[in-house]
Amino acid sequence: MLAVIDHRLPLPCRKRLLELGFTPLPLPPFSRLSAPVASHPDMLFLRVRDTLFCHHDYYTIDMSEVDQILHVSGLSLCLTEDHVGVTYPEDIVLNFVFTGNCLLGKTEFLAKKVKEYAETHRISLLSVNQGYAKCSTVVLGGAIITADTEIEAAAKGAGVDTLLVESGGVTLPPYPYGFLGGASGVCDTTVYFCGNLKGHADGKAIEAFCQRHGYAVVSLSDEPLFDGGCILFF
Repeated sequence: MLAVIDHRLPLPCRKRLLELGFTPLPLPPFSRLSAPVASHPDMLFLRVRDTLFCHHDYYTIDMSEVDQILHVSGLSLCLTEDHVGVTYPEDIVLNFVFTGNCLLGKTEFLAKKVKEYAETHRISLLSVNQGYAKCSTVVLGGAIITADTEIEAAAKGAGVDTLLVESGGVTLPPYPYGFLGGASGVCDTTVYFCGNLKGHADGKAIEAFCQRHGYAVVSLSDEPLFDGGCILFF
């Protein structure tokens, strides 16, 4: 199984993924995004049901990796053509959470083709002020973990069980902090954290919430949690 990662994911996390039987697939950067997040999977892809959304111009430079993902997953590819830039909010067109038949994020900036897909498939759009919704959220099937109060409120309003945790405890150089969603990835019934979950102020509560929803927790290294833009498993 592929573990799609930022090419700067720390080596101990990569080694652990290999030991667990995954094949790490580092992504090349998308020059239209800010350098620290230009290889973040949650900035470059959005999976909704059986479709993988990716920007047309990124596909032209990442065709090999994307085609590997499509080959192993059987997903259909939909290429978006919205303007993408290095500054917020031009960088968030695919940074959305899909859970409980809802797409949650700053929906006024959602890629046009994703909006059309949502309308066709009767998927609700939930708008919040947090533009980096996927970065901010760990998705456990029909439940989520987040440090963002607006995401918590919107998700709960849609009937999604939500754990609100403290912000911080996640690194993303050179920014002052990163996000918990970006420091994790979910495969089947296991949540993999990029670093040591015990170093997070709410580590015990996070693990208990995951277990209550039927998910095991694995820390990929003993280092501090690192926001690599999520690990996507295919």
